[in-house]
Amino acid sequence: MNETLTLFAPLAGWAQPLAETPDPVFAEKMLGDGLAIDPTLGELRAPCDGEVIGLHACSHAVTIRATNGAEILLHIGLETVRCGGAGFEPMTAIGRKVVAGDLLLRFDLDRLARGAASLISPIVVINSQGFAVEQRASGREVRLGEPVLALRPTGAEAKAP
Repeated sequence: MNETLTLFAPLAGWAQPLAETPDPVFAEKMLGDGLAIDPTLGELRAPCDGEVIGLHACSHAVTIRATNGAEILLHIGLETVRCGGAGFEPMTAIGRKVVAGDLLLRFDLDRLARGAASLISPIVVINSQGFAVEQRASGREVRLGEPVLALRPTGAEAKAP
């Protein structure tokens, strides 16, 4: 599979580089490459077609395996795990097949703004060693569903299982 995968904005808000995320794990790309979005709407949607392979017990993070094998972590806010799931309403489950734009979870922006370290939400390709980022939205507002990241597979490790 050599086709470029386009990820669509899973959140509405301000797109920025991961390096500007106030958390070193994301800012230093320890988990992988991607971007961050400061959300203005309490909805998280699927950025591509794939399968939900992770849904954190506190519902603040969802991981999707795209059809080309890319694994995308969608993490709402920073230190939101300390909210214990309050303010999150999951709309999906592990093992569910999704298409770009499907609603994955709803979250209460006001509640999270009071309980989290930040609302900035990293979108990270956690197996990014198998992909090259060709385009990335940054320094601007993005609407739900608009293209924000393009990934090109770079080798055998990027193949779907």
